[in-house]
Amino acid sequence: MMLDHDETVARGAELLGRGLVTDAAACFESVLNVAPAHPAAKNNLAHALQLLGQPARAMQLYRELIAATSPPLQWRIASNYLVSLQYQDGLSPQALKAQALQIAALMGDAQPLAAPARPPHAPLRVGFMSPDLCDHPVGLFLLPLLKALDRGVVEPVLFCLGGREDMTTGELRALAEWHDIRGMDTARAVAWLRRHALDVMVDLAGHTAGNGLPILARRVAPLQISWLGYFATTGLAAMDAVLMDRWHVPDGQEAFFSERVVRLPGSRFCYQSAPFAPDVAPPPALRRGFVTFGSFNNSAKYNPVVFDTWAAILRAVPRSRLLLKWASFADPQLCTQVQHEFVRRGIEPERLELRPASFHRDLLAQYSDMDIALDPFPFSGGHTSCEALWMGLPVVTLPGDRPVSRQTLGFVASLNHPRWLQEWVAADLDDYVRKAAALAGDPTGLAAIRSSLRGTLAESPLMDAGAFARDWAQAVCGLAGRR
Repeated sequence: MMLDHDETVARGAELLGRGLVTDAAACFESVLNVAPAHPAAKNNLAHALQLLGQPARAMQLYRELIAATSPPLQWRIASNYLVSLQYQDGLSPQALKAQALQIAALMGDAQPLAAPARPPHAPLRVGFMSPDLCDHPVGLFLLPLLKALDRGVVEPVLFCLGGREDMTTGELRALAEWHDIRGMDTARAVAWLRRHALDVMVDLAGHTAGNGLPILARRVAPLQISWLGYFATTGLAAMDAVLMDRWHVPDGQEAFFSERVVRLPGSRFCYQSAPFAPDVAPPPALRRGFVTFGSFNNSAKYNPVVFDTWAAILRAVPRSRLLLKWASFADPQLCTQVQHEFVRRGIEPERLELRPASFHRDLLAQYSDMDIALDPFPFSGGHTSCEALWMGLPVVTLPGDRPVSRQTLGFVASLNHPRWLQEWVAADLDDYVRKAAALAGDPTGLAAIRSSLRGTLAESPLMDAGAFARDWAQAVCGLAGRR
């Protein structure tokens, strides 16, 4: 029996969720062969092509969809397109901002909103809106802030846009007033949120999947702030400010945002380690006799220049290996494709290991098989880099000129360890190779890093939730006119 188009797309989406990207793409292609304008098939195919290393075609599909669809579907596809651009090399911050402004213009105009009446010393009623209030980097980075916020200063209210529910969801729900607004259309959500009389709404998603930007474009609070889940300008006229730090947005780069840039004094993130994280293991090179580099980042972050650079590292370090882990490596065809990319660059296939997704506890345990973490570019690691550091691994990174390329730089700088900052943060591609090879050539140094890094991170500002919460609240209160 033949599946209809929607059933075939649903089947492809299910395969995509299991990491079987090639089979998923084939489902979407089969629909488009018969119904070339099918929006869900085209949108899902674009996502699959990103994972398969075909960004140019993915971008073309998104552009076709934006031109052919109308809201609210158009809004979702336009956001997908904008996020996908962040993975692409060779785009300037000016070009990325211009694209954001064009897409934000599709979402409508803001309406003014008066501040709610409050007693002079009442806490600010601050909303947090996200589809990722779960075991997702957004939920995990949000937890320490909510735990440490002074409720006499800020009264947090969580607005869930969807997504899965898990133990992290339960923790978040216990820390703040909670409202589930998934499924509400834009007009209803705007009216409903305005009735909550918020002083501030903090958007935690930006243009990422499941976002509420069309709601915020119409303004649901007198002050609206972008923070945490997005790494660039939203482009929205109704987004008043963005919370960053000096590493993500150095002086002089404010013009790349339509929002007012407010820098927190430390990192824009606060990291809390998973309670089930295993102890730091000894460097595997000690028992194996060779160094293992690796990355547990989203495979969509890989590109030909990343592969060129990582292959150059493997050539520079004899007998070394590369361990990559992501959900899409459940796909045998994609694994073969990635192996071929490294063979073309002179690397024997046995020097490459590709692992699929696993439970979070198991993922952390697998850092015991890696000596040195390699950060992709231009889209660097976020929570993944924090976890690599917590498991004792130095992370070699190459910051660029956009905030998303500077996330790992911010984490390493927050360690307040000048030598590590010098030895792990590269100035260019050649320096990236040199720094990775130098770390690999010093097994005693690697062991010393492994034994001390967790303690250094635990004592760093990056994990000082109390100080972070005070700085965060002070920044938000200042924006709201409270001192």
